[in-house]
Amino acid sequence: LWHIIIPLSKAVMSVMVLFYGVGHWNAWFNALLYIKDREKIPLQLALRSILIQEQLNTISESYPAIPRVSEDGIYGNATKAAVVAVQKLAGLPQTGAVGPLTWNAIVNLYNEYR
Repeated sequence: LWHIIIPLSKAVMSVMVLFYGVGHWNAWFNALLYIKDREKIPLQLALRSILIQEQLNTISESYPAIPRVSEDGIYGNATKAAVVAVQKLAGLPQTGAVGPLTWNAIVNLYNEYR
């Protein structure tokens, strides 16, 4: 048992641990829904906000109606105003939330500029 099965199953166990770690890392949606304190947001949400803010700033160079925002990882009122401007430009409902349609609009405008 210890000389055959365990050495052969090390790769399988390593992959299972890796998948568990990646799945746990990608579980940012619950934090998005339940954590409202900006001091306690996980790294994934801060990185997502920084990515959105960076793309909004790049888009704002071509579209002056979109205000520039600070890339601080905090989804505050300035970021929400820029998202609303993108939603207005794309003809989407102006909620200020970055859902799938708004995300696609931001990415499309960003890729258009690059």
